[in-house]
Amino acid sequence: AWYLGRAADLCGMLDPIMPDFCGFKPWGLHAGSLLRAPLMNPMEVLGEEALTPEDIADGAVEQHLDFIQRRRLALLYPIDSRGSTVRLFPREDLALPAETLSLQPDELLIFRHDVISFGYQPSSSSDLMLQTWILDQPQQLKLESLEGGQGALEALIGGAPIPRHKD
Repeated sequence: AWYLGRAADLCGMLDPIMPDFCGFKPWGLHAGSLLRAPLMNPMEVLGEEALTPEDIADGAVEQHLDFIQRRRLALLYPIDSRGSTVRLFPREDLALPAETLSLQPDELLIFRHDVISFGYQPSSSSDLMLQTWILDQPQQLKLESLEGGQGALEALIGGAPIPRHKD
């Protein structure tokens, strides 16, 4: 809770400079922060859960795609780390080399997750790292013109028919 509060404070402090400095206006933190910990046994494998029809109906795919499109800054905060490393991989079109950074407790690593992917290598079984993201604003659709009348609008928006006012 403390970490997320400080991350929210950081997001607020960066808000005025982000449009000019990074080219986006922060919307806030992603609600799904992660606590990263190494597997206890090298042979241990995390099971993959298949998406259910209920997950799809509840919008899990759309929510994940929205997150992927809107994530801008990744924040990595090592809670317990004794020389863990993070390897940063810039997008190929940037023609930048990969970098390896060592993480220490109470340091904060911030990077553009929309242009840089990463790998995390814990140094011990006790390593813990919190991760969250600062997101861009949601996409706003602007309808500039409509051809075809109210039926076309209803088809575009979906849902129940728009009530028609009779004068």
